Amino acid sequence: MLKPSRRSRSQYGLDLPLWRQFLTYLANLTSGDIGLSLRFQRPVSQLIEQFMWPTLFLTGYVLCFAIPPTVVLAIVGARRPGGMADQIIRLVGIAGLTIPVFWLGIMMSRVFGVSLGWFPVSGYGTGFTGHLHHLFLPALSTAIWLVPVLTQSLRAALIERQRPTSSQPRGRRAPQSGRYSGRPCCRTLCCRRSTCSASW
Repeated sequence: MLKPSRRSRSQYGLDLPLWRQFLTYLANLTSGDIGLSLRFQRPVSQLIEQFMWPTLFLTGYVLCFAIPPTVVLAIVGARRPGGMADQIIRLVGIAGLTIPVFWLGIMMSRVFGVSLGWFPVSGYGTGFTGHLHHLFLPALSTAIWLVPVLTQSLRAALIERQRPTSSQPRGRRAPQSGRYSGRPCCRTLCCRRSTCSASW
């Protein structure tokens, strides 16, 4: 293991007592000085500012991929819990959760980026369309892993909303079916709660 030289220890204050290093760090932190990156030899605050916007763009890109299928799958599964469609959605979701997202990203980059050359495997691109093109594979691979997680949560929330509560009258007549039921209509609950539950 390489040890820092005496000059490096003096330059970065590693030769000071630990309590003085901590106080110096807190003093610099209050003034906005996070330190210097040993790899890039640039202030860490500049690196955070540089990579913050690509990260936020990628986060929004992932949500655009993940939210629409999550809402659709959760509504379909919650309308008939335990039915054929619900079982298929749950099995596909479990399969999606078992795939490591880093492995999926590597495989997609190798196939669609290196072998086929459809998408770049690195970089951020220039302009809005360039950002969409460069970040397509990372966003898609992350969304594939995220959709099952959100779908299970939203499905459980929708099913919970359908259960009768003590405040609801038991002899209430369903508006369309004409049968007595203590549960509100699933379609109405899905329409009212899907977007709200997805945001949770």
